[in-house]
Amino acid sequence: MNAFVVYTYNRQDERLLRQSFHQTAMRTCAEEWDIRQVKSMADVRQAMQEGLQPLICCVDIETTKSISAAEELRAFLKDTQLLLLVSASMSPMMYIRPTIMPSGVLVRPVTLEQAQPLFSELIRMVQSSQSESALAGASFSVNSHGTSHRILLKDILYFESRNKKLFLCTKNVEIDFYDTLEHLMEQLPPDFIRCHKSFVINRHAVEQVSMAQNLIYLDGERVQIPISRSWKANVKEALK
Repeated sequence: MNAFVVYTYNRQDERLLRQSFHQTAMRTCAEEWDIRQVKSMADVRQAMQEGLQPLICCVDIETTKSISAAEELRAFLKDTQLLLLVSASMSPMMYIRPTIMPSGVLVRPVTLEQAQPLFSELIRMVQSSQSESALAGASFSVNSHGTSHRILLKDILYFESRNKKLFLCTKNVEIDFYDTLEHLMEQLPPDFIRCHKSFVINRHAVEQVSMAQNLIYLDGERVQIPISRSWKANVKEALK
């Protein structure tokens, strides 16, 4: 499971960061996140042994010792989005260095208004990285009106069945071709999920799911895909 890790001894900041991240993750992504506090690299390693992936880490660097902890985290988790919690009086020269490479900085006093936009952007970066990694280089070939198209799987948002055709949809193009969703699902990797009798979505393109409204939001919430009752359990299982 994806994990958000808070590396701090400050209980007030830790509670605010956990609350802020939880609210942001609930609003902006479909996947569940494990949110926890750690106090050492041993805690991080223990979390990973439990099957968690610390994809976003927030490290409080009030002291030289904690800066060393940030450097150790970066060396151990090279692809993690590393967020630093700093004081306004601290010189950026202390933490803007190649051995840390922060993805963002939160300056005390931290507020929800300050933290949530940054968390939202970090979650998007994680989702983009996961999509590229899961579908790296793979493509889907289709013939439409006598022209062959080869589209990278990571660029496909969804497939739609409409007017006795299928439509492949990316952010920029829509390509129609003849096939059935049943046959299509046999060709696609598990990253593509059936959510409706007329729709198949790329799970890595999902930005928000509203089970109450039976809607999946893609592409910056610009695209809304319905969830049918018969496929609701399938969506929950695939996106948990």
